[in-house]
Amino acid sequence: MSGYLAAFWAEEFGDLDDLVDSQVSREMVPRRKVRAFIANLDGANPNPSKAVDLTKMISSVYSGFVHGAAPHIMQSYGGAPPHFHTRAMAGTPRIEEYTHDLWNYMYRGFMSHIFVAKAFGARTHVETLVMHKERFEAAMGKKY
Repeated sequence: MSGYLAAFWAEEFGDLDDLVDSQVSREMVPRRKVRAFIANLDGANPNPSKAVDLTKMISSVYSGFVHGAAPHIMQSYGGAPPHFHTRAMAGTPRIEEYTHDLWNYMYRGFMSHIFVAKAFGARTHVETLVMHKERFEAAMGKKY
C-alpha cells in the first residue's frame, strides 16, 4: 500500500515553470491490484475473486455517469416535449431512484475511510469507524 500512497502524493511536474517538458510519470498501482487488496483486507471476504469482479462492475456503472457515457447521458433526456434535463431532474422518476440509493454513497464513504485508516495502521480509528458503519447499517436495515 505504501507504493500506492507514494504515487498518490507524487507531483505531476518537476518544474512548474516548464510544465510541458517536466511532466513526471507516476508509478500508478493498477486498479485490479487495489481491488484485490481491498477484497483481501483482514481475510474477511470468503470469495475475494467475486468481490473484485463486483467492485469492478459497480465502478463501471458509476463511471458512465461521471465520465459521460452515452447510455448514462440519455437517462437525462425525456419529457414532453423531449429535452435534456440539465438543471437536475425534479419531478422525474430518477429523484426517487437516487433518493433510495443515497445510503449507498454514505456507506461507500464509510468503507473508503475504513480502508484508508487500515492502510495507515490507525487501529483505534478503524474500530471507531466500523462501529459507526455498523450503526448506519442497522439504521438502514442492512448488514454487510
